[in-house]
Amino acid sequence: MNLRLYTMIAAWFGVCVISAQAPWTIEWQRAIGTSVNDIGQAVHQTSDGGYIVGGYSGGSDGDLIAPHGGRDMRLIKLDAMGSIEWQVVLGGSLDEQLAEVRETPDDGYLVVGSTQSDDGDVVGFHGAQDAWVVKLDATGTLQWQRALGGSLDDQGFAMDLTSDGGCVVAGVTSSDDGDVMGAMGNIDAWVVKLDGSGTISWQHALGGSDQDRAFSIRSTADGGSIFTGQTRSTDGDVTGAHGFEDLWVVKLDAMGGLQWQRPLGGTSLDVGLCVRQTSNGGYAVAGYTYSNDGDVGVNQGSRDYWVTILDPDGDLELERTMGGPFEDTGSNVCQTNDGGYLIGGNTLSNSGDVSGNHGSLNDIWLVQLAGDGAIQWQLCLGGTGSDVARMVSLTGDGGAIVIGNTQSNDGDVSGNHGGSDIWVVKLRDISTSVATAPTAPSSLIVVSGPAATEFTISYAAMPHATAITITDMSGRAIMRHALTGSPCVLSLGALTTGCYLATVIGEQGPISQRFVR
Repeated sequence: MNLRLYTMIAAWFGVCVISAQAPWTIEWQRAIGTSVNDIGQAVHQTSDGGYIVGGYSGGSDGDLIAPHGGRDMRLIKLDAMGSIEWQVVLGGSLDEQLAEVRETPDDGYLVVGSTQSDDGDVVGFHGAQDAWVVKLDATGTLQWQRALGGSLDDQGFAMDLTSDGGCVVAGVTSSDDGDVMGAMGNIDAWVVKLDGSGTISWQHALGGSDQDRAFSIRSTADGGSIFTGQTRSTDGDVTGAHGFEDLWVVKLDAMGGLQWQRPLGGTSLDVGLCVRQTSNGGYAVAGYTYSNDGDVGVNQGSRDYWVTILDPDGDLELERTMGGPFEDTGSNVCQTNDGGYLIGGNTLSNSGDVSGNHGSLNDIWLVQLAGDGAIQWQLCLGGTGSDVARMVSLTGDGGAIVIGNTQSNDGDVSGNHGGSDIWVVKLRDISTSVATAPTAPSSLIVVSGPAATEFTISYAAMPHATAITITDMSGRAIMRHALTGSPCVLSLGALTTGCYLATVIGEQGPISQRFVR
């Protein structure tokens, strides 16, 4: 069956089930901000069961403490119910933007974004705008920082941890001096590997003579990395372009060398905003498309969510558009424990695949896909103002945590401080009995350590347990294993250093326990 026909059949089945009620409900929501515009960019569940929230703001009233000047990075630690435990302001006298934050194995945090400052917390600024990486300890105290770039504009859009205790940073560069070598053209995608102390291990500018950008990056199981973004080039590193601007997926080896690259799309504008490695070693990419040809099967109208599933070599296995007649932007993808995909973003539509939009402006829009791309359910979140999702992460109880921005103060939103607030929403899966499942620590015991090569799972309280799933803290499924008895011993050989979640699945629903490799 050809790919276009398969996509049309999957879309038809998606319409058949789109009216199914979403099995998720809001457990709690929190508008965080000031009387001016506050932007939420990243959220992840932390090893203590709380959440780390990242964003940026120039406000100094409401929930947020005073900035250094201009707009500063904001790091906010929430407890399990969304109450603020502590917050940190990072920056200088000009503007900073936060793009991503990740918890590190030492219970600290790595933050990446961009800075225009040359004072305050920023040391080593190169000029114009730099990518900026900051390492904090468990209480938010700055341990080290690194400004990355050259004399022109350079930005950090994404980051992931690496197995050696460092990180890989992705973004864009217009420079060809300072930290940047090998520029290809106008604007390049730029990937930088840092070690655990912030020293550059390697860097690569990738693209062609036109504009190329990297918006999302993930470390891969083979020690390399993969990023997605967009390309307008038809030369240099880019081959196989389809049209005006393609979604671009690039696989790098452990030293940043180009292994393969894939422009995906049609003759119009196509952009990749999120990439995740899947449990079979392939890749799931979320973004948006205006095209209705080339790799794109069926456009619902204007700008659609676009999800592509690639095999380990980058060949297209499945693609799916979702949306309605207006602009719909997919910004995040997570693989779920059943092998499907949770897609997050925002929608202006209220027909086609979309129902339940709260107003005439943007709503946050979540879509659950089966492994074959069929829509299982969809859910709109927001109020009558504009509400936009930046990131969706799975949580240990089988639900999810969503971060974005809200201009609403009605519908699903309460407590807005004015303008646009950071909006954090915790969702619970009501289709399972998670709320009544055993939650005592003895229900699931994980024995592990940073140097361990295997771990033991005991689940005496779940005699009918059938399977265990290991996921990283972004929700990516790393390992699945059928269970035949307790205890179960699994090898840690495939896991890189970091925080993980072990989930045992039984008749009473899932029970999860975090551990550190």
